[in-house]
Amino acid sequence: MYEPASIHSNKGGFLSTLLTGCGSWNDGTSADNQEPGWQECFFHVEIIEDPPKDAPVVSAEEKQLFEVAIIRRIFEKATDPDKDHGTAIGQKGEYEQFTVNPKSAEEFEEGEEVLDSLPDYENLDYPAGVYIYFDNYQIVAVIAIGCET
Repeated sequence: MYEPASIHSNKGGFLSTLLTGCGSWNDGTSADNQEPGWQECFFHVEIIEDPPKDAPVVSAEEKQLFEVAIIRRIFEKATDPDKDHGTAIGQKGEYEQFTVNPKSAEEFEEGEEVLDSLPDYENLDYPAGVYIYFDNYQIVAVIAIGCET
């Protein structure tokens, strides 16, 4: 069983870079001077079997992350054996990957707020984002937010 690392803050630039343009919500119409609305944003997830030793890994149960709708949907998709996930190839191996789109502005904002409150990890050899350990299933999901521009 994987033991999550102690939680510490090492806020890097990855999430803030991905979130650029996601902070203001509009009605979803496109115009050159408008930033994307929540409809253009998504949660990118990579499942990693062996996270780096220096990555801050957060326990979903300890932080009560299953109360957050988008995190719960990510967990359900990550653990569903019938779901077909894509594959990402990184410096340290292959990872299952998928995206989850928010169903509403409220769901997006809640997920964004929670992820922003957690330590993120950036290393060129591993997926960047927030590392969340799902205790009962012994998997680590790396979650990052992206927005279409």
